[in-house]
Amino acid sequence: MKTLFFIRHAQAKYNSPSGKDIDREIDPTGYVKAQLLANELKRNNFDIQRIISSPAKRALQTAKILKEGLSISHEISLEKSLYFGNRDDYLKLLYALPDELNSVMIVGHNPTISDVVWEFNREIFMMKTSQMHMFQIDTDLWTDINISKTVSHFSFLQ
Repeated sequence: MKTLFFIRHAQAKYNSPSGKDIDREIDPTGYVKAQLLANELKRNNFDIQRIISSPAKRALQTAKILKEGLSISHEISLEKSLYFGNRDDYLKLLYALPDELNSVMIVGHNPTISDVVWEFNREIFMMKTSQMHMFQIDTDLWTDINISKTVSHFSFLQ
């Protein structure tokens, strides 16, 4: 069984001191909502073996809040394709994961993260900031993940 957690980064400030989108930080509301999400994940005893984040500051800050809230000891992996990429880039990343891993958290951005979530449940929507969708997929191989093997779906939005 493979478990995927898709999380859209926490709410961010509209501007950054550098003027670059990649440098935008989460705002106070985003910080609180990311902590609430971490609490919900902890309450449900979800085991997350790897966190992969976009290199954008707001995504990495969100990932760090979740890592600390869940007392995860491993480092956060950064993946450029989660910032610059499209749906196929996200899926290629997932297909390339080592099969020894069974649970992975992806922290990314709209519209792409919503497009990827659609691949597993066919609901049409745009994820809100700090929203999470978790899918359990009946397979032992990351190359086999798809909607037909999705056995459960859990969503959280505060």
